[in-house]
Amino acid sequence: MTDRDAIQTVRDNVVTIAQRWERDGFDSAMLQEATAMATLVDNCLLADCPLPGPAITIELRVQRERLGHEIQRAEQQGSHSSLIGACRDLVAILDHELRLCA
Repeated sequence: MTDRDAIQTVRDNVVTIAQRWERDGFDSAMLQEATAMATLVDNCLLADCPLPGPAITIELRVQRERLGHEIQRAEQQGSHSSLIGACRDLVAILDHELRLCA
């Protein structure tokens, strides 16, 4: 698997999960999926798939922290709208990365 393939896989997983959340609403599986998504991002940040530049790495780290915060908020408040927003922002960063890898 190339670096681009790994980034594309993470992006596709985030999109699929976020679309299901929007369609089906909040449930307990959502938090497990969000945690798994965060782990995928962590793997990218740990250089399992080297990123195209330091600016992207910083953006992805910031977004990963936001994702973690939104997971905690969803656990505490049972609300998922901010978590979906964090996923959309994560997809935008990953899309930008994919363009740089092309």
